[in-house]
Amino acid sequence: MSICFAQTEPDAGSDPAGMKTTAVRDGNDYIINGTKRFISGAGHADYAQVIAVTDQEKRARGGISCFMVDMKTPGVVLERQWHTMMGDAPWQIFFDNVRVPAANIIDKEGEGFSLGQKWITSGRIKGHGARSVGIAQRALDMMIEYSKIE
Repeated sequence: MSICFAQTEPDAGSDPAGMKTTAVRDGNDYIINGTKRFISGAGHADYAQVIAVTDQEKRARGGISCFMVDMKTPGVVLERQWHTMMGDAPWQIFFDNVRVPAANIIDKEGEGFSLGQKWITSGRIKGHGARSVGIAQRALDMMIEYSKIE
């Protein structure tokens, strides 16, 4: 089973508190609408951890929740890939009236912002930190090779 993490949005990339994707309670379900961008692994993910606004007034202070969404759910659309300078191609996902059971909420309603921040911080340390070490090692290797040329 593969899972992607869907938090970043077109107009709230560096400010997740400004996200516009919503999850509105409808009986025993939530209805998710919005767009997530730069989602690594979405093309082969079975599920997405989707961060969405559940209370417009509280927003990042108890109004953002996290849901486990089956990527085969009607209304989940992989819109396009964004090819980056780093050689990867994360996806843009559109959620169009995606019905998700209330049981699919991760933790409690309103806890999604703090969960997302913990997860993304860990991912940045591991991913970006490792990438930086790899780039530095490659630069060092290239410098050593270059110094051997006569």
